[in-house]
Amino acid sequence: MGTNFAVGRTVKVIDDINRTEIFEEGPKHRTFPVSIFYPIEKTAPNKNKSNLTNLFTPTGDVIIADFVKVGIKEEKLKEIIISIYNNLIYIC
Repeated sequence: MGTNFAVGRTVKVIDDINRTEIFEEGPKHRTFPVSIFYPIEKTAPNKNKSNLTNLFTPTGDVIIADFVKVGIKEEKLKEIIISIYNNLIYIC
């Protein structure tokens, strides 16, 4: 069964000013990333198509380093193209 939609994604970082970050030094508020997924037209431009490493934004460097530690090269992760497009216009 086919569909005329693909998946778009944008990432926002939320700053919780009511909680102090306990894992870092200094008076910093707790932050966390939120991925927002939404339907887009299947004819979206390929320039916005993602590879696997884009799913780890904004902490990609840390996660990629963990993959490298277990023997998976960053180049291999970037070769995996996924059906999620970053930062496209909502259609709904």
